[in-house]
Amino acid sequence: LWGGGTMTAVDPPPFASADVRSSKDQQGCSSPPQEEEALPPGVSVRRIKKEDADSPDFDEFQRVSRIALDGLGGRWEVQMVEVWDNEAARRIFEAKQEELPIKNETLVFHGSSHEGTRRIAIEGFRIGGEAGWDAKHGAALGKGVYTGSHPSTALMYSQRSDAGESCSVLLCRAQPGLEWDAPQISTRGRSSAQSDWDRTPLFGDSWSGGLQGVRVFRTAQQLLPTHVIHYTRTPSSRRR
Repeated sequence: LWGGGTMTAVDPPPFASADVRSSKDQQGCSSPPQEEEALPPGVSVRRIKKEDADSPDFDEFQRVSRIALDGLGGRWEVQMVEVWDNEAARRIFEAKQEELPIKNETLVFHGSSHEGTRRIAIEGFRIGGEAGWDAKHGAALGKGVYTGSHPSTALMYSQRSDAGESCSVLLCRAQPGLEWDAPQISTRGRSSAQSDWDRTPLFGDSWSGGLQGVRVFRTAQQLLPTHVIHYTRTPSSRRR
């Protein structure tokens, strides 16, 4: 994911990876599926909509919305929050937490398609360049899972639907571990398909590479998707 830039960007910069998907699945899904497959054992989801003010879960909607809208200047609205609980993924995340030399948890964002966010919530992240998975936007900072520390970063990489008026973003618990400030990487002349695995730092459990708002995690086990946030663009007449 790439930090900074404008919220209206459709094509991401040609040197950062936001979503990882199989080489056999390049089209993605433009809108949420009408009929969803049954969830695997140990995986559950609660959906809280903007209009569910009387729901006992509405406090959670408001809490996540505050995080998801931070700094967006009223350009987007949260229409629904999905609260995911994946028992197996949580155990893996907690086990990884015990392995890391530094215990420091934070929150990060990851943009994808509607289908992609659901798949990641169920199956976890994949790392481009491993097991036949491609880095959709390249991997300028080396091999790892690319995330954004701010929602604007993830929104730039979410796959839009409804003529660009809606999109989905994952909110994840994250374990940076030993954070490595890799030297800033020059991206001049790079193509969107270019992947430089040799740029992967030798040290650190996560790194930024000098790109503001970007954090790359060495392993997928350092991330636990907890929420899928469904945004719609705020009508211009209501923007602050």
